[in-house]
Amino acid sequence: MYRRSDAMKVPSESNITIWRYMDFTKFVSLLYKRALFFPNLARLAETDPFEGIVTKKDAVESDLIASYLELVEQTGDFVKPEVVASLTNMHKQELDRIPYDQQYTFVNCWHINEFESMAMWKIYSLNQTGVAIKSTYSNLCESFIDNQFSPLDHLNNLLSVFVGEVTYIDYENERHPKGNLLYRPMYKRPSFAYERELRAISFIIRYIENEGEFGLTAHPETLKQLEEYGGLYFPVDLSVLIEKVVVAPDAPQWLIPLVQSVMGKYDLDVEVKRSNLLDKPNYY
Repeated sequence: MYRRSDAMKVPSESNITIWRYMDFTKFVSLLYKRALFFPNLARLAETDPFEGIVTKKDAVESDLIASYLELVEQTGDFVKPEVVASLTNMHKQELDRIPYDQQYTFVNCWHINEFESMAMWKIYSLNQTGVAIKSTYSNLCESFIDNQFSPLDHLNNLLSVFVGEVTYIDYENERHPKGNLLYRPMYKRPSFAYERELRAISFIIRYIENEGEFGLTAHPETLKQLEEYGGLYFPVDLSVLIEKVVVAPDAPQWLIPLVQSVMGKYDLDVEVKRSNLLDKPNYY
C-alpha cells in the first residue's frame, strides 16, 4: 500500500519524530477503526482555500507556453498558432481539473518536531481533552496494512499511499513543479510553515471511458465511504505506528486513566504520559 515516489520530499532521516494532535474522540475513533482518516482536499480547503490549487503565476500564464515562446525566440523559428492553441487547451484542462483533484485527493497530516509543540496543543486540544501520538516517518510508512477495509481501485487493487514533507512557497510569485499528480497537494503558503507538515497522501484517478465520458479508478465501496465521510480510512497497525501517547498539558486528571482504559480495551500497549509543558521548573 505504501509506495515511494521521487515526487515526494523525503525527510533527511527515516527515524525523524512526527506527531499527530487530536481531541479525545478522534483518538478513540483511531483505536476503534484501527485506521487513519484521510479527508479530501475539498474539506481542508474550508480552512485553507489554497489547498490543491495552482499558484497565481501558473493560473495566469502557462509555463508550457512561456517555455515554447522562449524556445522560439532562441531558435529564431516562427510561432506556430496550432502549438500555442494546443498548449493553451492543456493549460485550461489543468485549471478545470482543480475541483476534481480537490474532491479525489486525500491527505493525513502530521507535525515534524523532535519536541512537543504548544502551538499544536492550542489548535487541536479542544476543551482540554487533547491527545497526541508520537511516531516516526519510517513507522508511519510501515504501519499501513491490507485488510478487508482497505480502499480499493476499480480493479480491486489497493490504493497507494505516499508520504513526504510539505514545501512552503509564495503563491503570488512562484510555480509548482509539473509532471506528477503528487506535486500540487504537497505545497502550501509560507503562512502555514509553522505546521512543519508531513503528509500521507492518496488519490483516485479519473480516466476517459467511451465517447469521452469520465470514469473513476475506485471500487464502489470506496466511493461510498468517500460520500459518507468526505474522505477515506486507511487501515494501520497501531503497534507499529504509535510509539507513545501524550495527554494535553492542561488536561484534567481523569483523562489519563480514561485514555489508558480505552487503550487497554483495544489492546494497545504503549506508554501514556501527561505533557509537562506547563510544569514548573524543578531546578531552582
